[in-house]
Amino acid sequence: MDAKVLILEDKEKYVEKALEISLTHGLTFYDSLYVSQALKWGKLLTSDRLQKQVAERMNVETIFIE
Repeated sequence: MDAKVLILEDKEKYVEKALEISLTHGLTFYDSLYVSQALKWGKLLTSDRLQKQVAERMNVETIFIE
């Protein structure tokens, strides 16, 4: 049986780290929220090159789609 799970999380728990990422790496705050969340979950799916570069610098496994 295939089960698909979608977890909805409150962005508030990622805000502090996202602000740090944004200021340090010049990434928008919105994009930094996803990187911050990926630090917890270990992977990021993105089509944004800068977001990919920042995540990889932070040792997040990144899947890039064009």
